[in-house]
Order: sequence, then C-alpha cells, then structure tokens
Amino acid sequence: MIETSSEPVQQPEQALPTSEVTRDVVDPARAAKLRQRRFHWRWNRRLGLWSIAIVSLVLALSSLSYWYHSRTAGVSFLSLADAAEAKGDFNEQVKWLNRYSLLRPDDRDAIARVALAADAAADRATPQLKFVAINNARKQLSDSIARLGEDDAELIADLRGRLIERLLQLGSQWSIEAERQTIALDANRDDANATKWLALALIGQSEDSIYQRRNPVAISQESNYWRWLSNQNPGTVLLLAMQRNPGDLDLATRFLSAVKSQREVFKPEKGAEHAEDWEKQLNQQLAETVSQLEGNSDSRSKWMLYEAYLSDKREGEAEALVGRLEL
Repeated sequence: MIETSSEPVQQPEQALPTSEVTRDVVDPARAAKLRQRRFHWRWNRRLGLWSIAIVSLVLALSSLSYWYHSRTAGVSFLSLADAAEAKGDFNEQVKWLNRYSLLRPDDRDAIARVALAADAAADRATPQLKFVAINNARKQLSDSIARLGEDDAELIADLRGRLIERLLQLGSQWSIEAERQTIALDANRDDANATKWLALALIGQSEDSIYQRRNPVAISQESNYWRWLSNQNPGTVLLLAMQRNPGDLDLATRFLSAVKSQREVFKPEKGAEHAEDWEKQLNQQLAETVSQLEGNSDSRSKWMLYEAYLSDKREGEAEALVGRLEL
C-alpha cells in the first residue's frame, strides 16, 4: 500500500538573472547595439582600387564607343543629305540634316543648310502640299536664326529675309510676326525689300481686320527708323514701297487692290508728315503704276491694267482693254 504525504514538496531554487541580462531582455535595441560593437569594419583598399579602375575603364570605353559611332553616323547623315540635295529632294535633305544636327548641334554650316533646304522645299512643293511646306520652312528658318550667334549677322539677315517672305505667304496672323521680323532685321533706311515686306505686312493686317491704329509720332526716325515707319499708316508705307520698288508686279497687285477696296488706308493719321497731300500722292502713284503696266506686254500686266483703269474710274478704257484681250 502506497502512502502519501500531505507535506508540500520543495522545488530547487533557480538563480535569478543578473541586472545586465535583465536589461538585455527588457531592452532589445540595447542588446542589438552591444552585438554590433563586437564587429570592426575595415576598408578593403585593394577591392576599392580595383572597383574604381574597372568603373573608369568602362566609362572610358563607353565614351570612346559613343564618339566613334556618333562620328560614323554623322558622316553617314551628311553623305545622305548631300545625295538628297544632288537629286533635288530637299525634304529628304532636311530629314538627314536634322538627324545630323542632333549629333552635332553646334555645326553652323549644317544649321544654315537645313534652313535653306527647307526654304527650297517650299518652292518645289506641289499646290496640295504648298501650305505645309511653307509652314515647315517657317519653323526651320526660325529655329536656325535662334541657334546662330552674333558672328553670323550676314547669314542671319539672309535667313530672316526668307522667313519674312514665308510669313507673308502664310498671311493672316503671321503678318504681325512678319512686321516684327522686319523691324528686327534693322536694314538700311532705304532698303527696298525691307520696305516692301513691312508694307505687305501692314496691308495684310488691314485686309484681315487685325491692324491696330498707332501713334505716328510716338517714336522718332532717329531712335528706330523701322519702328517709326511701322507706326505710319499702312497706305503711306505701301506708297513708299511702290516708290522704292518700281516694276514689282506683286507689290503693284496689292497696291491696286488696296486702292480699289480699302482706299481709306491711305489716309494718314493726324500729325503724320505730309498728311494733307495724301490724295495727291495716291493719284500720282496710281498714274505711274498705270503707265508702267501699259508698257508691259504680258497678260498679267494687262489684267492688272484693267483693275487700274477701274480704280481710276476709267471704265471706257477698261472695256476697250478687255476687248483687245479677248481678241
């Protein structure tokens, strides 16, 4: 028979944890910090030098490869552009020159060539693509002008003149930009082309009802001649352009059209020079234009002469001229 005792059995006593162990258990962050202090970090100089050498070598080889392939591609693009120019395919020439410019953006010769090629492409474009080609030429010419420096003043003047002509061809709101570019051209005071461009820009704005009247004495001729001239009445500038460009049929066409449809544009603002003589000057220029057209034998001049007779209220001569043309 097994006897049981009612007295409790004493368990062996366990050692209490020390204060340091207690802190490690209670504070895990401190324990991790203590473990980290047991490691000692040292630089592997040999590995570091090898790493730097390898990275430097890779960069050098990459740069050399880029330079070689860029040079090779650049030569290829120029060759393709030359071939396109020889064939008269100026759109193709523009494409290859633009790709070349991405590789050599500071090549001044390429900057000029791409603008001239785009301008030539606009001349060669078919009627269906004419507007698009002219607008592309405008963009390319404007971009080339912005990229060239002050040392290329003569080249910039040539490109700016081409840009103005393209802006005038586009018409409408672009006539305002044509006026601004003509002022920026800052040509000699008696420059016939600049006077013509400014006159066409102002008359174009008047025809499209976007012309804003200006104060003709706000700026003096001495301070800025072309800004002063742009502040004059459109008709006044057109009369001056006619005097400086005798025999220009395009300009004469716009002049006769303005005389017929918007005669009021020739009336100067108050305070302008010779404002009281504007009708006399207009009639004198009209008579000179008619005289020049009468001396021409081409059909265009004859039809312009017909318009001039009507503008000058010479209906009988206009009808007689039509009779001769029909014969």
